Amino acid sequence: MPADQIRIPPDELNKTFKSVLKKIGFNDNPASICAEVFTTNSIDGVYSHGVNRFPRFVGYVKDGLVNPNATPTCKHQAGAIEQWDGGMGLDL
Repeated sequence: MPADQIRIPPDELNKTFKSVLKKIGFNDNPASICAEVFTTNSIDGVYSHGVNRFPRFVGYVKDGLVNPNATPTCKHQAGAIEQWDGGMGLDL
C-alpha cells in the first residue's frame, strides 16, 4: 500500500458516514441506508460515488440542495403514468 493511503475497515467507514449524516439532519433509517450506499460504493471501487463524493454530498445537504428526510409525493396519475415530486430528497 502506498505511504499516502490508509485503510479503514468498512464497519468503521459506515459508522462514521452514518454519524455525520445524523449530525446534519438525517433520521436514523435514511442515514443508515445512505451510509451503506457510500460504504458499498467505496468498497466496490466506485470512488466517484463513495468516500470521495461524501464531502460534496454533505455540502449539498448543508446548502439545502438535498432534503435528508423528504417523502416523495404523487402529484398526478393518468393510467399507468405517474408524476412524482421527490421533494429534493434521496431515492431510497
